[in-house]
Amino acid sequence: MVPGSAEASSQTCHTVDYGGYTDTPCYVASWTSPDQGAPGVDCVVNDHTAGDYKVVIVFHYQDGQWVPIWSNASDTSTWVETSVDASGASPGDYLCWGGVYSQTGGPLLDAAVQYPS
Repeated sequence: MVPGSAEASSQTCHTVDYGGYTDTPCYVASWTSPDQGAPGVDCVVNDHTAGDYKVVIVFHYQDGQWVPIWSNASDTSTWVETSVDASGASPGDYLCWGGVYSQTGGPLLDAAVQYPS
């Protein structure tokens, strides 16, 4: 089961009304190929509001299901990123979920699922 429908590209941005202000969160999933060093997955959530709580989760496809293997979160920056060593794997074995919440424990304002490329 995929946790949400995946976007076709490795980057997507949404303009979102947060109730009183508008922002454009962007979600990026990238793959470092083996010829650039150890293969890896990099997931980013970026918007212009440092007070929002941003979360990124890396999922790995194992035994027929998507399993969360790494995450990062922050409400003190406009940018949250996490990276995972993916030695011996391919980009299709991973996906990134990114979300923006109004605050820690607050409602989800926006989210996206990206396959690295």
